[in-house]
Amino acid sequence: MRRHFFSVEQLEPPFLSVDELVNNIPPSGQFSFFNHDFKLLYFLEGEFRLHLEGQGTFEVGPHDLLLVPFRCGQTYFARPDENGEFSRQTLHTLRIIFAPSVLPLDGAWSETEGRPEADFAAFGRHHFSRVWHVSAAHETEILETQKQLRFEARERKLGYRHRVHSLCLSLSILAVRLINQEENAAVPERRVAIVERTRQFLDAHFHEKITLRQLAKHLNLTEEHLCRVWKKATGQTIFEALEDLRIERAKELLLDSTLEIKQIARQTGFSSSSALGKHFKKYVGQTPQNYRNRHARSVLRRS
Repeated sequence: MRRHFFSVEQLEPPFLSVDELVNNIPPSGQFSFFNHDFKLLYFLEGEFRLHLEGQGTFEVGPHDLLLVPFRCGQTYFARPDENGEFSRQTLHTLRIIFAPSVLPLDGAWSETEGRPEADFAAFGRHHFSRVWHVSAAHETEILETQKQLRFEARERKLGYRHRVHSLCLSLSILAVRLINQEENAAVPERRVAIVERTRQFLDAHFHEKITLRQLAKHLNLTEEHLCRVWKKATGQTIFEALEDLRIERAKELLLDSTLEIKQIARQTGFSSSSALGKHFKKYVGQTPQNYRNRHARSVLRRS
């Protein structure tokens, strides 16, 4: 059974609506439905295990924040009591629904060209491309903001729609700051794992066109966090490392194959033989053909 405390609809972009609702979990201890919305959830009551189809499973409880930017099946699993029984449990949430015209579902948007501060749509596209979950139980500013938002939406005093819009904006930004803070404080072991998984992805896909958004989404990280972790661990940017990898592979193919330069360019992720030549000379100090000829002569002399 679902009960709404309030619902404020037709908000100004980038929001569509905000509501507060309670779902009573059935005796089976399981509650499933299909999510059609791009939403930010603030959990007010209830402790559950939440499975998002294709995205993973999360332990959620009061004052947790969860961003769901995809269409997917959702299943809440209640926690049984000490006797293994499921007593009546309540799922109480505050939902902020984003307008699909501004933040399309399933990440179907263009690159933000590194300007997330240009406007909130760009900010959202930059930070809301993946599922993330974080606890705000000790975040006074977030706790106060959600209280004010619920008060304004319930009381509906003069100017409440403008105030609700402003508070939705504030809560969204505070949530992003918190997740970035959590990721920056990640333990060293996790940072090592991020670097290793990034290397594995680059090794497997260096011959393809790779974007930072694609890589961050694959690792389920924000672009900023991925770049910071990689730069701190390696001293390079990710694309400097990718270029090094491509050049080293090109050097191997120049010496160990009879492929034409344009074929080597295609197999190492360069758009043309001239693009390979430009980058190769920058890093190696000579053209690919000169490199092949010089090293071929060296091999002949040694033999």
